Amino acid sequence: MPSLKSMIFCLTGSLLFCACFSSKLVSGQEMPSNFDMSPLEINTNLIGDFSNAETVPTVSAGPTEGSLLEGSSYLSNDKGFMSIIEGDEIEEAPFFSSTGDWFLNGCRYAKIDFVLMTKSPPRKVLIAQDFSFASNFPEFYTDKAAFTFEPGLRFTIGEMLGRDTNNREHMVELTYLGSFNWVTRAKFESASPGQIGSLLGPNAITIGGFNGASIQDYFYRADLNSVAINYKIQNRPARDRLVMQPDGSWEQQASPSSMPAYYIGLRGISADERFLYSSFGVNTAQFMGTYRTTTDNNMVGIHLGGEYYEDYENWSFGVKGGLGGLVNFADRTSQVHDVSNFVTTVRTEEVDEVNLVFLGELSLDSRLKLTPQSSFHLSFDMLYLNGLALAPENMELNATTFPRLNTGGDALYQSLSAGFDFVW
Repeated sequence: MPSLKSMIFCLTGSLLFCACFSSKLVSGQEMPSNFDMSPLEINTNLIGDFSNAETVPTVSAGPTEGSLLEGSSYLSNDKGFMSIIEGDEIEEAPFFSSTGDWFLNGCRYAKIDFVLMTKSPPRKVLIAQDFSFASNFPEFYTDKAAFTFEPGLRFTIGEMLGRDTNNREHMVELTYLGSFNWVTRAKFESASPGQIGSLLGPNAITIGGFNGASIQDYFYRADLNSVAINYKIQNRPARDRLVMQPDGSWEQQASPSSMPAYYIGLRGISADERFLYSSFGVNTAQFMGTYRTTTDNNMVGIHLGGEYYEDYENWSFGVKGGLGGLVNFADRTSQVHDVSNFVTTVRTEEVDEVNLVFLGELSLDSRLKLTPQSSFHLSFDMLYLNGLALAPENMELNATTFPRLNTGGDALYQSLSAGFDFVW
């Protein structure tokens, strides 16, 4: 069994060997005999006042003899930044502008947009003609007055659930789009009194209150509201890069990145319309008629889509698209009020139907980053719905009946929007 003296001797020799080997790893050569191992004193001529700093800078031991940074000292703190001291000058750390600070750097986000939207007119339906002339009778159609751009609102609020191993954000968001109310009116007057005849259906000529009129007009109103709850997966930007500036300094910059995203969710849409067609004879007490049609489209279903953005340090642009299939609970209320030869007749009918609506969306979007927590964006958006019950397409004058409910209408909504994004 080895003695205590031999064990102490072996341990001392091992420590001396490790110390000599470590000095070779640090400097690549033997430790100079005149190397001062005492801590360096802080240069009192350093530029800057550290009296109010959050952390007290420290100066580490200088590099070893023969290294590239020989003769320099290092200034560092607990945030991990390091500068090189050359005499009285300090070379600052790279300017920091990480994409981690400028892209979804919070737990929640909100988007609010001011939207100007227009709606396509329904299919062209002939309402009446003016028979004041021998030929080329002037005609009155349901699309005589088109819809204009109407203001509305889009609001989104989201919660970030976390980041996966593929550097993608998972989030859930709620979006409201709506408060749109389009109204249009049109008027049709005969060249000679009492010469307008209704053509709204093959038997319209038999409805006295809508024939022999001097003036006919219509009032058309439509609205739109939409709510969506989505689960979304959003790619994050690529790693940052260090870029040398003309003055020789280094700057940390965001790398241009392609960022796709995908979403799936529930969508609910309400698209209601009202069309009021009125006819006024020479003597309204003798001949007058009103035909009021109201249609409601209440849709709910699943939609899915994707986004693709090109992201740069201060701005980004991209395209978004989506498809959906919605169940439409459509209904129609029709009422005819006919005054013919001083006799008044009122007929009312309510019908409903369930059908499938196709949804398609497309958006072009651009964003300008203002601060790490906010940005400004502009977009052009389109929404297409097919399978709607539109009021003008559900009108037909008959003596005793109403037409069957027509759910074959479609509508194209186009909008321009501007707003802000916030993250916190």
